[in-house]
Amino acid sequence: MIPPPHHHPQSRHTIKKQPWIALTAVATMLLVGCGSDESTGPGDTQPSDPWPLSAPPEDPMGWIAEQREPPATSSPTAGASASQAAVTVDVDGTGPGSAYTTAGAGISFEATDLADERLSADNADLVRILDQMDQPTLRFGGNAVDRRFFYTDSGEPTPTDWPLRDGESITTVTPQDLERLAGLAEATDTHVILSVNLGENDPDRAARLVEQADQSLGDRLVGVMIGNEPNGYALGPENPLSIKDSDWDAEAFQQNWEEYVNAIRAKTPDTRIVGPGAYEAQWWRTVTESGVPNTALAVHQYPLSECGDPEDTGYQAGSAPTIENTVSATTRDRVDDLLGQAVQIADDAQMETWVTETSASSCSGSNDLTETLAAGLYSADYVLRAQQLGVDRIDFHSSLLPCAGGPPMSVVCSSGTLANPGSAFVPRTNGLALALVGSLPAGDFLDTALTPSGSSTTAGSTGRDAVSYAVQHADGSMSVVLIDFRDPQENSARSVAINLPEQIGGATQTTFSGTDFRENYPEATLFDSYDRNSASNNDNYPITADDDGVAMDIRGATNPVAEGRPSVDGYGLPLMPPRLQPEISGVSSGDQGIRTMISPGSVSVISTRPL
Repeated sequence: MIPPPHHHPQSRHTIKKQPWIALTAVATMLLVGCGSDESTGPGDTQPSDPWPLSAPPEDPMGWIAEQREPPATSSPTAGASASQAAVTVDVDGTGPGSAYTTAGAGISFEATDLADERLSADNADLVRILDQMDQPTLRFGGNAVDRRFFYTDSGEPTPTDWPLRDGESITTVTPQDLERLAGLAEATDTHVILSVNLGENDPDRAARLVEQADQSLGDRLVGVMIGNEPNGYALGPENPLSIKDSDWDAEAFQQNWEEYVNAIRAKTPDTRIVGPGAYEAQWWRTVTESGVPNTALAVHQYPLSECGDPEDTGYQAGSAPTIENTVSATTRDRVDDLLGQAVQIADDAQMETWVTETSASSCSGSNDLTETLAAGLYSADYVLRAQQLGVDRIDFHSSLLPCAGGPPMSVVCSSGTLANPGSAFVPRTNGLALALVGSLPAGDFLDTALTPSGSSTTAGSTGRDAVSYAVQHADGSMSVVLIDFRDPQENSARSVAINLPEQIGGATQTTFSGTDFRENYPEATLFDSYDRNSASNNDNYPITADDDGVAMDIRGATNPVAEGRPSVDGYGLPLMPPRLQPEISGVSSGDQGIRTMISPGSVSVISTRPL
């Protein structure tokens, strides 16, 4: 839900913070900030060619792995037994009955981004980033869909009578934009959720959009959302986001929603309808109790929302957008509570549950926590946690705006400035974390029990400072994921013993980590030109130009991230497949246990090979 930015002059050498328009009254505002800094990144020892190489060797990933320095590793104390490990994870041979799917680490964009020509199979960086996330779901909706999104298939002029705020404009989307999106979806093997404008109450126009999208995307169109967060349409006359009067409520929404369903199904009968995209059970039931077949429940969640007045009684310290709360077990409990309730309501109605918009935090302010290492840990855990609870698709709200000035919560960001966006794209910190868990093969969750040192056995998979997950894959391999939420500034690595339900042929380990919860992956250093102290376009943003429009190149793929900054084994993308990841020492074929080390502030993925 990312509205267009406004420009205000400021002095040199400052980071520009720009508040975004509220998404709903409680949980839906985004922050614009510059997460880049002066830390150096990859050098210029390699040509700026994309990967795989323009003339690829037989094994491009193997070639890149050979250029990289192996990560520094530490081993458990020699001679120590499994019972002496600081953390023990027991993996059961049975599971909760939920599945891990590759659609679980997706990206949500504003519906107006459909008109952005960079959203294309011709954009090498976007293709590489989406490929690394392994078949994610792309959702297009956000605050813009009901306020600034106009679809036409007949060349009509853009409306001039819509209520807009200063600096806003209406974006027109055409069938050509949907064809371009279809090309990107085909190139990256992704699926798409589209939203239609409910605010303007035009069911016929929505039906024509869906009909065209169905023709362009075919089976890749997995769902259509009617509007976005309807519980935020009537916020009072003083709130600029209000688009309905005081008689708007859940009942009025359900009536309008069903009118749209009938219009859409008249043209495309097999369309799956998704809704309502809200965070309250009262609104969820407008969909689950509607009796409309072939629907999915859409839920939004921002557990550390900064919306509202901190003095209000409903705004508790435990939900404030802070680093401490981002990694808190209390926040994970709140995620469990909301998603568990949503899944139960959807299951009772025999529907799937989709989280079509989420992030650690939202709303205006000077909150940059969404691009930190802490938020990366939270995001990786959210994907696994939500799916283990039974959520089927998850989309982290994002933007195509530049790294310099764009919202820190976005999974990706581009080169250039707000006034002049570039065509090169890079992943932010949470994008790197999502790529790591998103690249796990599909499979079935297994139950795990994690026993922290010095405390009683924790039921299930969650301790207070670490969590564990296990996924059994169809080929007999297994992924065990350990997320350590301890502060890396105050703690050291600790040993872990993993007890498995079967013998294995070997194991590798790859790790997303950093040395400071507040640091971010230095994504802007991947661009050809990066200068924090230079101004451009009178905005005083760092120059993040990229001459050839490709940031995900050999230079970035083979040069390490600055020491201590968030990375995966010291690098960014591409991620190495398990066969090229570091082997865990001391593991022999036929073993049924693994001893290794995990770092504080990390996501470690241990991949086993079948015997």
